[in-house]
Amino acid sequence: MITHQAQLREVTGDPEFAAAVAGNYWTAPLNERERALADFAVKITRLDQELSPSDLAPLRRLGFSDLAILEAGEIAAQFSLSNRLSKAFGWKVKREQYQL
Repeated sequence: MITHQAQLREVTGDPEFAAAVAGNYWTAPLNERERALADFAVKITRLDQELSPSDLAPLRRLGFSDLAILEAGEIAAQFSLSNRLSKAFGWKVKREQYQL
């Protein structure tokens, strides 16, 4: 989570927002589109056996194109993969990541 939070800080330039999202995105100040993307990312990460094409409907209703949804799904899947590999191999976050 440390590296993901650091990347969000870098993208947004807002360390408080990044900390809020990393801490609990349900209490973070997300708009409807951001929350829908976060919900989708969590479902891809944690509940893959429950995924279905119907999970795309809320994103489409909010104006996301299929290409944008695919990109969001790819990003969530890559973060999930990196987390699983890190745990499996016992990789630790580098000290400098905490300072970003």
